[in-house]
Order: sequence, then structure tokens, then C-alpha cells
Amino acid sequence: MQQSYAYPQVFMVDGNPNFNPYVQTPVWNVPTLKKRRKWNCRTDNRDKGPLAEKIIGAQNVTKPPKKLKAAAHLTGYYNNIGSNPLMWDDHLGYAFTRGVLYKDRGLFVNDTGLFFVYSKIYFRAHKCEQNKNLEHIVFKRTNLFHRDLILMETKKTSYCSLNDKDWATNSYQAGIIYLSKGEALYVNVSYPKLVDSDEHKTFFGLYKL
Repeated sequence: MQQSYAYPQVFMVDGNPNFNPYVQTPVWNVPTLKKRRKWNCRTDNRDKGPLAEKIIGAQNVTKPPKKLKAAAHLTGYYNNIGSNPLMWDDHLGYAFTRGVLYKDRGLFVNDTGLFFVYSKIYFRAHKCEQNKNLEHIVFKRTNLFHRDLILMETKKTSYCSLNDKDWATNSYQAGIIYLSKGEALYVNVSYPKLVDSDEHKTFFGLYKL
């Protein structure tokens, strides 16, 4: 709808009497404040909404927990006198098993793959007997063979002097070994009576790579 405007009286001096200086200005359809706000909201939601949803959603996403790999750490057992394979503690102090079974003095693996296997023996005594060789063996038992298979072995000689009243020595072995499900690992020593059962000095374990 076109609006009409009232014009004041004009007196023309030295000019065209037919010239009208008052020309009606065009009418623009300016959106109301309410519509403008609504239009701005739509623009903001269109430009920023998806990004904001992605950011908020990323913060709420929790990654699924990773599957823990098989591992075990056994510590010295106080009553190893005269026994082979060595007995171990699987629950006291630092000892634990996860995905591995400790049974009948051996570690039974429940998965096939590469394992890092380690064993440390701390020998000590109050008298030196040089004719004794200190042997430390890690072996496995499997249904594929009818005999024990040696995986790692050390032998120590001249580890003490006849003048020593007290002596002590370490034997440590470690390696990456392929094991199959159901196989078991054990530790033998030449003189179980000389093994110190302290959990910080004598231990045996593995973990899957």
C-alpha cells in the first residue's frame, strides 16, 4: 500500500516553475526486530551448530578399554629346601598373575604368541664350597614333546673364595620366547637350599608382547 505525504508550500525563485524538488523516496521493506533476530538465530545455528555439536560430542565419547595382555610376576617361596622345580608365591607382595595360571610350580599360558620371559635367582650361603656349580635353568613342558625343553640356562663357577664367611651371587636370564596355549614354564636350580626367597632378590615372570 502506497503512502501519501504532505508537502510544505514552495516559492520558486528564478527557476523552472514546473520543477518539483520534492520527490517521493522509495519505500523499503525492512524486517522487524523480531524477524531480524529470528533470521540471525538461523544463521548462527547453520554456521556454528554442527561444529559445536561435534565438539561437545567428542568430549562425551569414552574410548573402550584396551584388553590387558597376559602377564605374571612370581616371587621367591620360603619353603624351597630340596625342591625342584622351584616353588613360587603368586599373590603376596609384588606377586600377581593376569591371564596366566600358576599351578604345580609352573606358569601355564592361556594364549599363543611371543612372550618376554625372565628369571632371577639370588644364591647365598655362610660357607664357600668351590666344588659346587650354580646352575639356573628355565624350561617348558608341552604336549608336543615327552621331555622338558630347556629355554635358558646359566652355570656359575668360582663365585666365592674359601676365605669368605658369607657370600652371595645373582643369576639373571631373560629372552623373547614363542609359547603356545597350554604350555608351562618352570625353573630349576642345582642347589635349592642356597636360594634366597626375598621377593626383591628372587623372582620369575613373563608378559605377552
